Amino acid sequence: MPRHMTSTVAVLSVAMLLASGAAQYVDDDVRPAPPTDDGTTLRAALNRHGVASVTNLASGVTDINLLSRVERVALLALVATRSGAELDVMVEAEGQFTPVETFWDGAAITFRSGAPRAGLYGRAPSQDQLQKDFGVGPFVNDGATWDNDGLYVVGAALSELTPDELALLAGVEFHRMARDPVGLAVNGISIAMYRPEQRAPRIELYNHGVTADRRRFVGTVDKPVPLTVATVLHEAAHAMARKPLLNLRRRVADAERAHALAVARARDEQRRYAADRKAYNARRDPALAKALTARAVTIKVLVKQMVAAQKERDAIRATLITEQGRAAPLERALDARLPYRSGPTAYARTSPGESFAECLKLHRLDRAALERAAPGVAAWFDSAEYADLVKASAY
Repeated sequence: MPRHMTSTVAVLSVAMLLASGAAQYVDDDVRPAPPTDDGTTLRAALNRHGVASVTNLASGVTDINLLSRVERVALLALVATRSGAELDVMVEAEGQFTPVETFWDGAAITFRSGAPRAGLYGRAPSQDQLQKDFGVGPFVNDGATWDNDGLYVVGAALSELTPDELALLAGVEFHRMARDPVGLAVNGISIAMYRPEQRAPRIELYNHGVTADRRRFVGTVDKPVPLTVATVLHEAAHAMARKPLLNLRRRVADAERAHALAVARARDEQRRYAADRKAYNARRDPALAKALTARAVTIKVLVKQMVAAQKERDAIRATLITEQGRAAPLERALDARLPYRSGPTAYARTSPGESFAECLKLHRLDRAALERAAPGVAAWFDSAEYADLVKASAY
């Protein structure tokens, strides 16, 4: 993506996102590829929006009559949005896919086309190999089936992450589903979603990603990446950032179990004491008197342990409540350098979490675009501070 990037690809309902704990990536451009003709349709659209010039940045061509059908389709998709938008358009024609970068700046539109290619995906490793290479959880057929293309998407996304980043995804499951089962998308159709609230944290990939890949890409025309690869990378960024929160939830669960065990031990010892006291009152056995004294000491110790376990549980609970209501450490650190409302895409400007996910995605797939849209942020992702935050997020 060139320049400042005003993306029309992703829109989400922040209120629903916060309520569910899930993080979704939505394609709001659900229209089919626009029709094209000898240039009349495109020329009318340009005139309607006050566009005075169209320029092929590679060839310098400015005459609409000299544009190819693929180029017209890409530009028709762009002018269906609004000035300030830029779209990385993948155009399918005659069994080939051609990437076209387009940018609309007031009265001027510029674009650049790449070489046509026969397919969108390469050969994928097996599910077992992906688990072995990246340390993630199982691949689950959940209403749809993992095929070569889906596995390629996940493998391509995960290969962009460092070992320390992958450590934050340890055990995350990947579910292949026909559609978003909870219907979070308000505008458009969900492509993928990170679901931390499930039995095991998981990333879901939906059928619509295949449709979206035929119309959109990420990166440059020289190195186009299927939109779903970027989407899975975006969702992986959410999983990375929210790892400390998951760890806190596990600590709360552990603390609750420890407290319950301490309560059970104290109560059990109190029951034994009551039974011994009853027996002693009945027969005044000196041995029972000695046992009662020992049990009283034990009860005091167990009660102290119970109170300490309760304090530990309550402290961790309080921390969890606080952290659930704020951005994650990685998200806060980025937001201190780039306030999310100044994020590189429309999606990024919805929350610190989406800003972090979008910036990391662009850092790995289109670094130059991130640098143009948010100078200095790419360098932060390369910094020791970021690396230290990633390591700290594992605990």
